[in-house]
Amino acid sequence: MKSLEDFMRSDPLQLSFKWPLFPRDSFREEFIIGAWHPSAELQVSWSHPPQSVEILGIRRRNWFMLSSRSPFQSCGDGLAHAASGPLAQAPNREAMEAVAFQGYLLDPPIHSWSKPKDIIDYWLGKHDRHNGVFAAIRVTRGGDQLEFISDAFGLKPLYYREFAGGLLFSTNSRFLVTENDQLDGIASRILMHSQSVYGNRSLTKGLYRVPPGTVIKFRDGGETERKWFSLSSLPTGNRSLTLAGIQEAEDAFQNAMNRCLRLQVAGHLLPLSGGDDSRRILAALHSRGVPFSALTVRTLHKEYRDVDGHWAAVMAAELGFKHQVVELPPPSEFARLDHTRRLLMDAHGCEHTWFLAMHDHMPEHSCLVFDGTGGDVFGNTGFGIERLHTTKDSEKLSMIGEMVIDHVFDRLLSELWWPSAESVRAELLAFLKDLPDGRNKSDLAFLFTRCRSGPAMCAQRLIPAGHVTVYPYFDLDHAYVTLGFDPVEKLPPKTLQARCLAEFWPRYYAFPGSRRIPSESKPGSPKPDQERWLACFKQLQTETRFPFRCGLGTLLTSRAYANSVLIAAHTESSHRARWWLEPLLTLLARRINERACWTVTSDQIDGNSAVAGAVYSTKGLDIS
Repeated sequence: MKSLEDFMRSDPLQLSFKWPLFPRDSFREEFIIGAWHPSAELQVSWSHPPQSVEILGIRRRNWFMLSSRSPFQSCGDGLAHAASGPLAQAPNREAMEAVAFQGYLLDPPIHSWSKPKDIIDYWLGKHDRHNGVFAAIRVTRGGDQLEFISDAFGLKPLYYREFAGGLLFSTNSRFLVTENDQLDGIASRILMHSQSVYGNRSLTKGLYRVPPGTVIKFRDGGETERKWFSLSSLPTGNRSLTLAGIQEAEDAFQNAMNRCLRLQVAGHLLPLSGGDDSRRILAALHSRGVPFSALTVRTLHKEYRDVDGHWAAVMAAELGFKHQVVELPPPSEFARLDHTRRLLMDAHGCEHTWFLAMHDHMPEHSCLVFDGTGGDVFGNTGFGIERLHTTKDSEKLSMIGEMVIDHVFDRLLSELWWPSAESVRAELLAFLKDLPDGRNKSDLAFLFTRCRSGPAMCAQRLIPAGHVTVYPYFDLDHAYVTLGFDPVEKLPPKTLQARCLAEFWPRYYAFPGSRRIPSESKPGSPKPDQERWLACFKQLQTETRFPFRCGLGTLLTSRAYANSVLIAAHTESSHRARWWLEPLLTLLARRINERACWTVTSDQIDGNSAVAGAVYSTKGLDIS
């Protein structure tokens, strides 16, 4: 009788992929999707994609990759590339069949939509250091080995899971849903406490994110993991921030900007807020005479003051650069955008709900999008709490764990279903356990929790295909310089960001912003924000059939469930329960909207069937 392994080697494994629920609008999502098996031949079919999705697929004997295409390139290359020629079989390199690459590298300058040859040549080589923000998948050893490589700080997400004796992988967890998936209770509780999913879990049990700075290799014999980037190599933050140090930090940032600008992209776009992080990028672009445009979404700060939109417009008028203020749409349209945001984020974040308002105002050509994420880590000390830097190293993570995962949800969530706060906190601390001791320990904890899973995730998922989002503050040389300085000397109001602006760019620094709100600025009305949130809440109600038909009674204590029923009857006052009800309904809506993407089948499958050695290109329903 054949063993299972013999059967898998001699008979093709047939997989079917069906697209998940897509937004109703024309958002062009950017993604990589793939499957690999250590021994079986794969035959993969997929359903017709939505009209807004342009894809390119490649396959060999035991692997398959599907990726989005850029709408701005006439050649139509995707994010996955088959390697061929003498370099791919060079004796001093492992034979590489293919590479999929999303993001960018600075040394040499390549990005998602660079020439395939440049991308292939880089990943054929041996590199001890990868300066950039990216996710890479390599198929080597004639298809017998699959490799995942993440950037130093793990900003670019890449997920994987076991399936049918092999692996499924994607840059977005929403493309990896299978039948009978279960919600991951620990990741879900982290989301409820922090508004995003910290760590390497996902909201689906058994589906994981590739850790930061890591190479994972899979072969028939098992899995190996090594760190290509060592956190212990980072400075501990013992240098005093003198004037010479501020000059050194400024030079490092300007060098980072120069490296970003070497990336060959048609245009430059700056999402400009009222903070110092984007303002330093503004000064760098404007002073160089680089053609760029800036977008500012009019959101309200501190007692509903109009800071971002007002002062960005004033700066643009006085300094002379192309700028547009984007107004948030009416409540019903905002709720529709929020539904789109939740789908694209796979509900892994509840922050930056305004982000998609920029979508219709993006340039109709490929752009470098300059994101200020990381400025609060390297220039503003993350959590901004002095005692997190001065307390004993052995106590820092415990303090952060108690601050992030408190007991407030214990009186609301049913202990029969949910893990305890203690077990969730232990999981978070296990994720952070390898952070090196030193004064920067809490800043690094902020980076790998709030920064990696919050703002960075938004830009990764909500910028449409064809553009390249860059993070100058995460340039490795800049990180090494700025982390060398004592974080206590970067606490507000004398942050490194503010001091660099004041010292080298006083004209830009002089304008008020979210960290320097004028005393004469009058508070605004909370009504517009409340109306938009109420529209989003009603949308969640509709999706989940809240409160009676969504299973909420099994997730909550009896008292909390009774309160939720009262809230449903008086939605106008529901904003008081927003802090706990919104993430909970978000999880339920995700579950209801979830569709199984991958199945195993032995039947003949209709649709597009991938044959070994072929390359497939589709746009909507047109198959070539």
